[in-house]
Amino acid sequence: MSAREPQEHPPRATTLEPDLVTKGELISGEVYWKDHYEWLLNQGYRLRPRYEPNWKPSWAGTDLDPYLCEDSEINLSNVVNDATSLTNGKVVALKLTDVTAHLEEVEITRYLSKDALRSDPDNHSVPLIEVLEPPDDRNSRILVLPLLRPFDSPKFETKGEAIQFLDEFVTGVSFLHRHRIIHGDISINNVMMDASEMYPEGFHPVVKDNKLDWSGEVEPQGTRTEKPPKYYLLDFGLARQYEEDQPHHVWGPGTDTSVPEFQTGNPHPIDSFAVDVYCVGNMIRTEFLDGDPQRPGRNGYYGFDFLRPLVTSMTQQDPSKRPKMEAVVTTFREVVKRVSSLTLRSPCTPIPDSGPRALHAIRAAASTRHWWIQIGYIYRKLPPIPAAHPKSTGKDQPAKTESSSERRDGGAEETKPSQRGDRKDSQEGDSSASPAPASGSR
Repeated sequence: MSAREPQEHPPRATTLEPDLVTKGELISGEVYWKDHYEWLLNQGYRLRPRYEPNWKPSWAGTDLDPYLCEDSEINLSNVVNDATSLTNGKVVALKLTDVTAHLEEVEITRYLSKDALRSDPDNHSVPLIEVLEPPDDRNSRILVLPLLRPFDSPKFETKGEAIQFLDEFVTGVSFLHRHRIIHGDISINNVMMDASEMYPEGFHPVVKDNKLDWSGEVEPQGTRTEKPPKYYLLDFGLARQYEEDQPHHVWGPGTDTSVPEFQTGNPHPIDSFAVDVYCVGNMIRTEFLDGDPQRPGRNGYYGFDFLRPLVTSMTQQDPSKRPKMEAVVTTFREVVKRVSSLTLRSPCTPIPDSGPRALHAIRAAASTRHWWIQIGYIYRKLPPIPAAHPKSTGKDQPAKTESSSERRDGGAEETKPSQRGDRKDSQEGDSSASPAPASGSR
């Protein structure tokens, strides 16, 4: 463990005790990982030094500022952590799931990682590396997943880069529906990206703007246009897979509680596929068009009104009038075809908060630099809408989709997930392939 160079430390969550970091204590959600450190090590995964059984803060007895020490970084998620694979040295995400509450998460994640589905370019479900079974809890599983970044970190430079994200987003949900799977919890935190091409040396799993070795800040080695990422849907804790003739009803919302069907207060069967369509449309609306008043600073972007008719159709009050996801993909691509290359290469500019705007001179300077970069992309024949590199699929780590017990038994046949039980509440603090930093939520 080492202290990083003096710099302003990322803000901590306001809900933490002011001296919790300086005390050098684990919070309640971190104790589980400390208790399972040795077992995970035997499974081939090393947690960060903070979770070693005999951890002592690196700043204890020194003049080091604890806020500048790597092992002071608190993971606020109760169910997601990170570890280094002893097999290949790569950092992975570990997601703890309760199979009695999230009935099909493991099965659906495994199903979507089968070779036949993994090779389909429309499959944007997070790849599964393997499933671990903690020996002290028969109801728990740990999903080992690639370490991903938030879909908008770093920021989109052009509208075309944002269009790549949106295309893969709607295509990924359409792929699920094609396989009779509903996601059930589509939200901003459940779509992330594999940016390994942009960050070939990796990044810190909690403070993602820092280098993995905590020696300073990390910079992407190229933009999305130069090194396109691949975007993934994750967190299948509320997902269900249905037979062709099976009723596909859902009884409660996921993260997005604005779904019109859930506003009546009367329990009644709801078309779960139509709920997914609404949530996809509403996320596009709040992230790219109108902003979300519940999340200050996220006000949408300039220049995406060409998507409004599609978004309006997806978020209609009457679920029977919403288009199917297959039709959404078709319409989306038809709309994008009518957008000029000049527009696609134009800046993807966030709408600022109300109040004083940036000086026009600064904006003009930034715009001039932007267009010189775009001229370079045109010269290099880089398309205005990036296309994800084939290697950016999570396959750099072999997909060992059997559980630890199945490895002992010599393997088990993969089957289509069954349909069992009713919908359960989402796990607290869940963001499946990224630990939650103490700097707070998105």
